[in-house]
Formats: sequence, structure tokens, C-alpha cells
Amino acid sequence: MSQKVLAVPSVPSASGAPGPVASNGLRLRGGSAGDDVWRVLLGEGLLATSLSFGELTRLGRLNRSCRRLHDAAWRAIWRACSKTCGGAELGRILRLTITLGKAAHVRELVRPMTEQGDAEILQALNDEPSCLFLAVKEGHVEVVRALLEVGGRELAMMTRENGASCLMISAQEGHLEVVRALLEAGGRELVMLTADGGFSCLYVSAQEGHLEVVKALLEAGGRELVMLTKDDEVSCLYISAHEGHLEVVNALLEAGGRELAMMTRENGASCLMISAEKGHLEVVRALVEAGGRELVMLTMHCGASCLSIARQANHSEVCRVLEMECQNAGLSSHKISMLKRG
Repeated sequence: MSQKVLAVPSVPSASGAPGPVASNGLRLRGGSAGDDVWRVLLGEGLLATSLSFGELTRLGRLNRSCRRLHDAAWRAIWRACSKTCGGAELGRILRLTITLGKAAHVRELVRPMTEQGDAEILQALNDEPSCLFLAVKEGHVEVVRALLEVGGRELAMMTRENGASCLMISAQEGHLEVVRALLEAGGRELVMLTADGGFSCLYVSAQEGHLEVVKALLEAGGRELVMLTKDDEVSCLYISAHEGHLEVVNALLEAGGRELAMMTRENGASCLMISAEKGHLEVVRALVEAGGRELVMLTMHCGASCLSIARQANHSEVCRVLEMECQNAGLSSHKISMLKRG
């Protein structure tokens, strides 16, 4: 048999008329200012659709069929009780609606907050710099848009203590539409942000192989973005070559060209060397096509070449492709032997 939430006698008015009572006739939780907010949220339909039945019963078996309050009444009640209600309860409800992807409910919550100058509720929440981070992690694009409507560029530009932005998180998770919404709000300045260690939004998306996200970021950041490296001089091309993401490699090469392909780490390692070591044959071919003879002949500070690295890793097909490029470039058999030995 399905349980039903008991009816509630009344809905609060702007003048502070009595609110709903529990089934035993007692006013909920002592009639505090916080209770007023719960009743407002119930009247708006937020609790009925955001919380589970068990959570509703723990709040006093509230009526989930209350009619929505008129917009004016909602704002009037908010003005009456928001000044005396602590932010913890409001934060909890906002966190619930964000996590569950209830964009309409988020708008209903944040609109009166910001109208009354309570925009700080959009900031630190659940150990994150802002509630936007919660929405981004969940991939709820409509919630992200709802928050950006009130928080705008300032909200989009907020970062964690390590410098990570919402855009970096969405890029890493591959949430394409969220990435687009954030780019629209933050623009080029947002896309060029880097976190501690030099991580960029393009780097983390290239590492995960999110091709469409990579393309969107390249469109916003262009050549300047694709040429960024981490503090250890690892480029987005290097990490995508390491992971074997061929389509991402091609997209990055289209943006950065031969100059990007020729970039090396502090120890002289190139993107071709790491793809040869990992045995990513098609990535090796793409890089050889972009960098040609000069890229194939690069050596690390220790003397190792892409050919010697592939040979040591027993990637025979990769060795064959690299050897053929050396022969086509007119290298002598002696020089090729030296590259093999490293």
C-alpha cells in the first residue's frame, strides 16, 4: 500500500499568517524563522519534487500537493523571513536542487536571494568556491545557465584554491554544453586560465580524449591556448599522444601545426617519442606527417631517439614506420643504425 503525505491546513501569507502543521496538530519544529522558509519552499513545490518521500516525512509529513504561491507572494514572504533565517538551510535546499538538476527550482531560489542582496549564497557551498562548481560537476547545463543568469561573468571566473576553474572541471568531464555555456559567460579570459602546475582546460580535455570539447576550446582560445604547456613543459599534444587519442591529436595539430609537433619537454622528449614508446601506431603516423624528418631525428638529452625508444619497447610496426620515414628523408643506413641504438 502506498503511503500518502497528509494534507496541510494552510499556506503562509506575506503578512506571516500561520503555516502548515504536522499531522499531530503541532507547528513544525517550533515555528522558527527557518520553518517559514521550509513552508515557502513547500508552497513553491520545491520540496515535493526535490526530496524523497522519506525526507518529506522526516520534515513532518508535509503536504506535497500545496498550490504554488503567486510570484508576488513568494517575493513578499522571502523579504519577511530571509533576514532572520540562517543560510545553512537555504544552502542545503539549493545544494539539493542543483545536484538533482532542477533548473526551474534553482531559478526560484536564487532570484529572490539576489534581488534582496543575498548573492553570497551563490558563493562557497559544500567546500567549493561557488554553487556553480556543483552544477558543473553534475553536468546539469540548464542549472549552470540558471546560475550564470544571476552570477554572470564574476561567478564563471571563480576558481578553487589551486586555480582550477569551472571550465576546467567541465572540460575534464567532457560536458560539452556546459563548456559552451561557461565560454559564453567567461570568454577568452576564462579559457586562458591555468591551475597550479600549469594545467589548462585544453590540457585536461585533451588528456581525456574529449574531441568536441577540445574543438570548442580551440575555437575560443586559438593558437595561444594550444601552445600553452604545464610547468614541466608538457603540452596538450604530448599528453594526447601519450594517451593515444588520434582524433584529438589531429585537431591539435591543425591548430598548432609543425611548431606544436616539434615542442619538447625539459629532458628533450617529444610527443613522437612518447607515442612511439606507447605503441600508438596511427598517432605516430600523424605526428610524422606533421613534423617530418626533423621530428624523427630529435633525440633526448640522454641520446635516445623515437626509433630507439620504439625498438626497446618492441613495437615493430612503429619501428617500421619511423625507419621508412628516415629512408624517405635520405638518411644513410649508418645514421639510421645510430638512431636505433640511441
